[in-house]
Amino acid sequence: EQAGLAEKTRTLLKRNPQRLAFQVALTRTYATFSEQHPQWTGALFDQHFLAHAAAPLLARCLLRSDPPTGAELAATWADHLALSEETRTRRLPEATRVAGDFLATLDRELRNRSELQPLFDSRALDTTAVATTQTAQSTAEIAEEMRLLREELNRLLQQLMAERPADQQNIRNDAPNQGAQGIFNSPVYVGNPPTTTPPARSGTNPFIAGNAVPPERFYGRAAQREHIKNRLGGSVAECVSIVGMRRSGKSSLLRYIRQRIHEFCAPDHLIIVTLDLQDRRFHTPEGITEGLRRGIEQAIGSAPWQRDENSDPWAITDGLEQLRDRGQHLLVLIDEFEQIGRRLDQFQDWGDDWRAKASAGLLALVIATLRPLEEIYTHCGLTSPFGNIFTRTTLGALEPAAWQTLVQDGFAAAGNHLGAGDLPFIHDLAGGLPYYTQLAAAQLWQHGDHARVRVEFTRQATPRFAELWRDLRDDEQRILRHAAGVPGVSVPAGSAALHERLHDDGLLRADGQIFSRAFADFVREQ
Repeated sequence: EQAGLAEKTRTLLKRNPQRLAFQVALTRTYATFSEQHPQWTGALFDQHFLAHAAAPLLARCLLRSDPPTGAELAATWADHLALSEETRTRRLPEATRVAGDFLATLDRELRNRSELQPLFDSRALDTTAVATTQTAQSTAEIAEEMRLLREELNRLLQQLMAERPADQQNIRNDAPNQGAQGIFNSPVYVGNPPTTTPPARSGTNPFIAGNAVPPERFYGRAAQREHIKNRLGGSVAECVSIVGMRRSGKSSLLRYIRQRIHEFCAPDHLIIVTLDLQDRRFHTPEGITEGLRRGIEQAIGSAPWQRDENSDPWAITDGLEQLRDRGQHLLVLIDEFEQIGRRLDQFQDWGDDWRAKASAGLLALVIATLRPLEEIYTHCGLTSPFGNIFTRTTLGALEPAAWQTLVQDGFAAAGNHLGAGDLPFIHDLAGGLPYYTQLAAAQLWQHGDHARVRVEFTRQATPRFAELWRDLRDDEQRILRHAAGVPGVSVPAGSAALHERLHDDGLLRADGQIFSRAFADFVREQ
């Protein structure tokens, strides 16, 4: 009967079993590799790299005369990432060792496949390798074929096993661990399902990793919101600077202020204009002025000055004074303010002008930046025009109760539950920073298994870690290298203030450790 099943499967799929065995060996190898070297899968030594840039090289594993080496695979990885010469020189030695581990595991898997065993003992090996190279060079086609293979095989087996007695239905269970999706999307499960099957979830994934969250999904920041309320809700609205590293929730807080303005000040006669300086329309002072003009027009139905008057400071000031004299108050929310750093010379006079307008009570500003305003200007050799009209509030890690409630509410909303070790596990990955908490919770929702979640989290967080690392100054990077335990890195005396700053930003925990074990692994590789 099993022979008949094999023949039906072969006929249905029109596949060479040796070709399928090669795919399965690759998948099993990646499953083992991702468990042994999760930091390297996070460093983009991952399925995409192996299935594309490295595929022709891996096909040579079936050539007796010219198998690939760890050095070759590591060099291909470095080329794939376009590493700088300095980074390449520093990272290739360890990458070569890791790549050698991968190739050694793949060789064992290939030799353990009964379908391939005759090939290792015959001259047909080289011919098969040529066909395999052609297979590797058309990876996209293979991926689609393997998806169809899995669907068709599972459908066929379900149909056949439904006709068999229950005690005969466990045909075979030597497929790869589901912890890795498979380089060519090829895991085929026959018989009992693996223990890492993702948990059944009701509803859609409730976590938002990347976009600004709506007010109803905003958690924590009680101290920061109270600070902003005290500044905006006084008898005269004052200006606030919101400072935080990338993905600390600045845009979400600005959205919260706009949509829940009644929590901060009386909304009567209030005009709110939001300007995101990532938008190229606002990359010049003239663009910002036009954005302000249009925002006011949309709010009250009429423009305080005409577009052709954007370069006329008298017309702009007259228009704003008329709004003030009618009892209308203007609040301008500016996101990504550091974008002006690329053209800061153009914005020096603009900053002086807007400071004068704020001081005259014509408008109040809430500005979100990566760095304090004075640092943005100092970096370009200029003096901040804003002086002391701003008070600063910093976004670091969420309060423990806030991020835990965020996670618990997300799981509970659709009747799902957290395991006993899930919250400590998320804290180990995310350290309370909102984006990484959302990302870790989203992966836990999807996959359930902690080992799988750690691999997927690291893979998706690594590009964000790289952005974060580039934003840090050399002295800040040195502090983090020391905290990560990088050999030979010392911290100079008098760095307590810098430690405190990194703690306020959420990058160091109270005990001096890096906020995320995954980020600590990333730092050690830099």
